[in-house]
Amino acid sequence: MIAQFKYNGASWNSNQVGTGGGKMYAVKVADADRDGKTEVYAACEDGKIYKYAWVISSWQKTEVGQGNGKMYDLAINDADNSGIDALYASCEDGHIYQFLWEDSVWKKNDLGTAGTPLLALDIGDGDNDNRYEIYAVGDNNHIYEFEASSEIPTPTPTITPTSTSTPVPGFDGRIISEKHIYAAPNPIRGHIANIVIFTNTSCEVSGKLFTTSNQEVLSFRRNYNIGKQIEHINMSNLANGVYLLLITAKNSEGVEEKVIKKIALIK
Repeated sequence: MIAQFKYNGASWNSNQVGTGGGKMYAVKVADADRDGKTEVYAACEDGKIYKYAWVISSWQKTEVGQGNGKMYDLAINDADNSGIDALYASCEDGHIYQFLWEDSVWKKNDLGTAGTPLLALDIGDGDNDNRYEIYAVGDNNHIYEFEASSEIPTPTPTITPTSTSTPVPGFDGRIISEKHIYAAPNPIRGHIANIVIFTNTSCEVSGKLFTTSNQEVLSFRRNYNIGKQIEHINMSNLANGVYLLLITAKNSEGVEEKVIKKIALIK
């Protein structure tokens, strides 16, 4: 059973939120389905993940998904650095499962196995590479790291910038591309935004951050070589919310390209 403890100004009151199909091992409170409302999620002995949503005047229980054994722990974050939060669960069967709310259904992805039951887990940038990973504790006294393989190829320069040159994979001949620019993590959970930018050639790069009402709040300008660059932007003076990042790149021939990315700030 999940119980809610609510302070009424003088004392704590407890209320029942809901039950599962056995013992409850973990609970998380977050907006995992990204509908703008917070829900309660629980990992259960019956191998299932349950969602409890407060609707009008009562708690409504739905099933998110299940593994092949007891579900021991939960985490809700952007573990695959896609810019989208999902729900992650550690299971008795030794697997880490991702449950992603997409197209009005929960989609389950098996992220891999440690070969031993996995107990507690957490998500964060444990190796300081500006990308999130999943860390899980096995019942064999080992900690395991699960890291999403990057879909961003390592750029290699062409010999001459002519129309017949072989383009770098993923760029389609462009200087920059949308999928090669991202904030890690996103949403930004703190004061510093790590903006990762891959370029297909040496170029001048400028960035401008706007509010959704089109107010510019900060900017930067750099000369980049080909490859990966990381800009560390201080957002401590900005309010929580959604921002638009405009990246402009100009090569030595004067060709200019722009990419707009949406990032969120949660301090």
